[in-house]
Amino acid sequence: MTLESISKDIELGIREYNNKTRKYLLAPVILYYGELFVERLKHMYVYAVGINDYDNPHDYSLFLLVDVAKSNDFARVLPLLQSNSYVSDYPFGELLGGRLHMIVVSVPSEFRQAYDMFMQSKYSKMFSKEQVYEYIIKHIGNTQATATMLQTEERRIAFEEELNHYRKYYNTEDAIERKVNDTTWITLFEDSELDYMIREVEEIFNYK
Repeated sequence: MTLESISKDIELGIREYNNKTRKYLLAPVILYYGELFVERLKHMYVYAVGINDYDNPHDYSLFLLVDVAKSNDFARVLPLLQSNSYVSDYPFGELLGGRLHMIVVSVPSEFRQAYDMFMQSKYSKMFSKEQVYEYIIKHIGNTQATATMLQTEERRIAFEEELNHYRKYYNTEDAIERKVNDTTWITLFEDSELDYMIREVEEIFNYK
């Protein structure tokens, strides 16, 4: 993710940048810090989320790119977010009139293994079933991310059909190809991950 590409997306009217960091890490990390933190963060228009910024790197952190122009009372709320979760914040470039601001939040120590598993695209090994329910499902319900983490049969069927429809062979270690009526069919193993591998260019700001 680069400043230029993000600015172009915003100018085109794209409401938010969806990637796997937002999909798998944002909710559990934010919800871990409690209702007050969540309520304060709701004032911020979080356009994009990443696992690092190559120009301002921090280990085991989430990088929340905020659109100041679409946030509610940004100047008042920003200091209130500087709690035990806070790592840093800084303006993100000068394009679009300097309206982009980065807020860096620490990944809690309890979730650092989850972060490591995410970096390896091991979504089903990020959290225990109890953590998935406690930090995600209990608050926002079942999602494609929770189905992937829990490796539900419904998600397995849907992802295998997607792989075969689009002919994407996502990881040679997690699937096999076999012939079915002269058609090559991709079959997932029982313990296969049920989403595509992360691409760092989509998850890291100022990726080089």
